[in-house]
Amino acid sequence: MQETQTRAVLTALLDESGAAWTTQTGWIRFRMERDGCSWEMCCLPMDGEILCYGRYPFRLDDRAEGLRRCDTVNRQAVRGAMFLPDDGRPVFRTRAELDDAYGARQRLKAAIEYNAAILVRFWNLMARPRERGFFSFQIDAASGESV
Repeated sequence: MQETQTRAVLTALLDESGAAWTTQTGWIRFRMERDGCSWEMCCLPMDGEILCYGRYPFRLDDRAEGLRRCDTVNRQAVRGAMFLPDDGRPVFRTRAELDDAYGARQRLKAAIEYNAAILVRFWNLMARPRERGFFSFQIDAASGESV
């Protein structure tokens, strides 16, 4: 699929979902909300694919700690990668291969949904202030138990 076709798949998906979106220098931007979290999603349609970038609305001032948190996400994420740009706002990138029209919409939707799921899943990890003097692990209780 050519870039104009991948762009059309994305904009049709957004229009049908009721999302307000804008375009700027080739990028398509829109806001996402899930489970009380809100962030910006930017997608770049290209020939045969669309790159999807979910960006947290907060900055991590301690770059070394931010990179450690990105590494924690990357060790668990299967499709995509978390990185920390110079502005300190963590970004998770996914990719949808749209080499043919058959199934393109579903592959794009899956890439956006996976991106959103990762951002929400790791929201607290990425947003929490640096914890000095504590180990960086979490104990989860089994269903019905308390910790």
